[in-house]
Amino acid sequence: MIGLMKTRDRLVALASFPLLLALTGCFPEVVAVEEDIGDIGDDGGPGGDPGGAGSGGDVGAEGGGEDDGGGPDDTGLSTGSDVGGPDDTGLGDSDGGGEEGGGDSGSSDGSTDTGSAEGGSSEGGGADGADPNTAPTCTITDPGSGSAYDFTETVTLAAEATDAEDGDLSGASVVWTSDLEGSALGQGSKLQPSFTVQGTHTITCTATDADGATGTDSVTLEIISPLVEITAPVHESDWDEGEKVTFEGWGEDLEDGTLTGSSLVWTSSEDGRIGEGTKFNTKKLSVATHTITLTGTDADGNTATDSIKIEIESGSD
Repeated sequence: MIGLMKTRDRLVALASFPLLLALTGCFPEVVAVEEDIGDIGDDGGPGGDPGGAGSGGDVGAEGGGEDDGGGPDDTGLSTGSDVGGPDDTGLGDSDGGGEEGGGDSGSSDGSTDTGSAEGGSSEGGGADGADPNTAPTCTITDPGSGSAYDFTETVTLAAEATDAEDGDLSGASVVWTSDLEGSALGQGSKLQPSFTVQGTHTITCTATDADGATGTDSVTLEIISPLVEITAPVHESDWDEGEKVTFEGWGEDLEDGTLTGSSLVWTSSEDGRIGEGTKFNTKKLSVATHTITLTGTDADGNTATDSIKIEIESGSD
């Protein structure tokens, strides 16, 4: 009975609390407190047994508090944490946990309807509707990979370049390059470039569409340099022993130009070195079948050869 009287005294104090706050300009913040004060619950059992929780913010019964001694709470008020004051007031500790995303109120243990809704936002990931650009294709049709050309020969480069959006590509959209040349060989779907470096080139054709996407194809081809040729005597010709035989030939290099003098050396399979230069003659070839070889060497040490066979016959035959 004494506990019930204390509870009523405190309720009177709480009832006058909004009026005091209203005079100081703080009334809106405590409306929830006034609304949460309900009926007095039943008396709790002795020895710290919990009092009956008031539903919807009602005042709970005596007992059921969190006093250190485990005895009945002074007031038995069961109210949400959003109204909780100092521990010595006897207000309960139950939190009014709002349901995340639902915006519902907390538990019915005197908690006020203050749970905040935390609705999850969904991000729209709609496509912009634009189709992705398709890269062009480029196929080299000439020359075949592994082809070899004398540097004096004309080399034709040809390719087919197409794009799904732009159609057939040509002109500046098709560019040819070589890994040995210092600059591009040219542009267009077909061209006849001038090579300035001998050796094996990797030729690449690159097609570029209007959006900057590219397609490529590559082949290898060899540019042969230097070049030499024996023009006299005739291959497999016969000569008598001691007869003067005249040898003629030429040599050209992509970088050095015409080869002369010691850059052109003549040898015999039977007699060794027999001369040099573009022209010379000799009567000293031994009786035998000779393989005559002309070797041209450029300034970089690259060589080229040409050979013929001649027969030197004994004069007694």
